[in-house]
Amino acid sequence: MDVRYYMTLTYEECRRRRIKRNYDPADVPGYFDKVVWPMHVKYAAELERLPGARNIEYLSGSSPSETSFAKIVSDVSDLVGSSVGETTGPCIIAYQWKWSSDSLL
Repeated sequence: MDVRYYMTLTYEECRRRRIKRNYDPADVPGYFDKVVWPMHVKYAAELERLPGARNIEYLSGSSPSETSFAKIVSDVSDLVGSSVGETTGPCIIAYQWKWSSDSLL
């Protein structure tokens, strides 16, 4: 079974983060509203139509990154444990988490 995650943000939060980032070349005025957000909406809609879309876990990009990471590790641990017939004890996944929620967009 595939494990899929999709990080969501509100328009306002996504725009705020986009404005804070430095791009080279810089975004032209109106780029977010004319290109970035409409493409996000388009791809999110396409995602809903994919086979297996009901298996996509939507996570809030506004939540602390540690919350999303804990959810993902728990899901993968459960999946790995069940795939090898493990019924006792957690599957331990070691991973160094280097993710800033501001780096998502």
